[in-house]
Amino acid sequence: MKELKHRGYIGSVDLSIDDGILHGKLLYINDLVTYEAESAPELVAAFHAAVDDYLADCEAEGKAPDTPYKGSFNVRIKPELHRELAETARLRGCSLNEYVASVLTCHKHVELAERFEASTGAKFVLVSSVSGGAGASRRSIRTYHQETLVEQRQLPKTPPFVQWQPPSKARH
Repeated sequence: MKELKHRGYIGSVDLSIDDGILHGKLLYINDLVTYEAESAPELVAAFHAAVDDYLADCEAEGKAPDTPYKGSFNVRIKPELHRELAETARLRGCSLNEYVASVLTCHKHVELAERFEASTGAKFVLVSSVSGGAGASRRSIRTYHQETLVEQRQLPKTPPFVQWQPPSKARH
């Protein structure tokens, strides 16, 4: 499904075969806001108008508009994992929320490594907490092919929980 974006809102694009109409709704909010049109350019215009009208209506009613992605969601995990995460956060001197947020920021690096491995057969080993002096650290991805280092790239700041492993131990 293709998604439309405007002013921080995301809208769906759907086709009603019976009616021959394109339609959609604003996603990830509790309020129901829909739009429809007969062509793709008209649907984009209808989506933009729906977002603008929604925001104007909220302002006229003195109501705060619902927003997608408020930065909060519930995750149900086993009590043992909850305890491990809480203990690790305490040892690192941060809150559980801060620690879990830092862990979740690594998802892009994991996806990148998996896609590269799938396309090249090379193996990634993430390196973290490489001392940069004065308490600073730098992180990089090292790419191995048949246990030979073929590339090393610096990563943006990532949480310091991924530890380096020699390439022979990285995949078992």
